[in-house]
Amino acid sequence: SGAIITDSSTGDLATLSDLNTDGDYADANETAKKFSFEDLTTSGDLELKVSKGTNSPIAQVVEADSVSDTPDVTLVEAKIKASGSDMAIDEIKFDVTPTGANSNEIVKEYKLMVDGKEIDSVDSPSIVSAATGYVTFTDLKDDFMIDKDDTVTVKLVADINDFETNFGNGDSILASLKTSTSGAFSVEDENGDDVASSDWTGSAVGEAQTFFEDGIMVKLVSTSAVKTAGDAAAVTPESDSGLFTITFDVTAFGNDVYVDKTAPVVGGANASAIVVSGTGTVTSEITSPSGADEKTNSYLVEEGTTERFTVTTNILATTTGFFKVQLGDIAYALTDVNKTTTYSSDLSDFKTTSLSLTDR
Repeated sequence: SGAIITDSSTGDLATLSDLNTDGDYADANETAKKFSFEDLTTSGDLELKVSKGTNSPIAQVVEADSVSDTPDVTLVEAKIKASGSDMAIDEIKFDVTPTGANSNEIVKEYKLMVDGKEIDSVDSPSIVSAATGYVTFTDLKDDFMIDKDDTVTVKLVADINDFETNFGNGDSILASLKTSTSGAFSVEDENGDDVASSDWTGSAVGEAQTFFEDGIMVKLVSTSAVKTAGDAAAVTPESDSGLFTITFDVTAFGNDVYVDKTAPVVGGANASAIVVSGTGTVTSEITSPSGADEKTNSYLVEEGTTERFTVTTNILATTTGFFKVQLGDIAYALTDVNKTTTYSSDLSDFKTTSLSLTDR
């Protein structure tokens, strides 16, 4: 059907009619050669690889509004690499998990960005409960091409609704792109053949974006851990102690904010929470090195300003082992009262190094 084959020894042209039925060249003077046609999908060389983008947002508080929508909130960033062939992605599906309100009450519209360009958008699909659902973009292949061995950056971006009856402070949404999700992609190689799901690898798991109309944003400044050794030769032996400090900045938005000045405790009842590894006698306090205005129950952080705080914890060992302290949450309110709200987003790095302390 128009195929042209050249005899490598003579340079003569041959046609498919010159081939034996098993694919051997039919010339008696030519050593028999065999050939076969193999599509890319069975070659074992194809891979569509997903990984998390370096600019994918951490778990954080996002300022929202009770009057206006909040546009262009990035939920997750992914890198997608095509190996073994050019690839055309026709469909892509993201997992979406809301907390508090349903996803369509939180999100008005989702946008698909590829290398900084919006290639599609969809209204938020209705999910009847605050459970995992999906957002799918379709009919993309004319706009969503990845060259062989190239990598593109994909972002799922959302326009957030204004606060309504069922959507308010503390509600959140988390999005991910997982190749393990059924139907995560519909993708073709350069020959127009489907790239099988067995050739998809990796994932980009996002983190919760939590919405508040007024509240705080927090940034870690430093941590430290200093050991004071007991005197083993003393008449009454003294155990080791550790002094653990966590310093952070608090920025208020939407309203003045009052950070609770009650001594932080393990569990955080009526105060900011600390998490202690190791067993000992614990004392803790919260202070403001920046000189935040101290009220009866709290420290004032005025709207649009930033104040610095330090949680200092002393632990006298009552068992021998390793000790460290992590900030579990930050207690605050919108008036000078004991806490009414806690901030807990992305505090996993708000922790000290470990100290080895001995109980004597």
